[in-house]
Amino acid sequence: MTSFLTFCYFFFNYIEEKAAEYKLQQEAEAKKLDKAE
Repeated sequence: MTSFLTFCYFFFNYIEEKAAEYKLQQEAEAKKLDKAE
């Protein structure tokens, strides 16, 4: 049971990290598009 909770903890940490990176990328892309116009 403990290992399962540990897995969940790391899994959600990983997801949040990826989501944050993705958000930053999307913002960067949006800025690029703004400059292009």
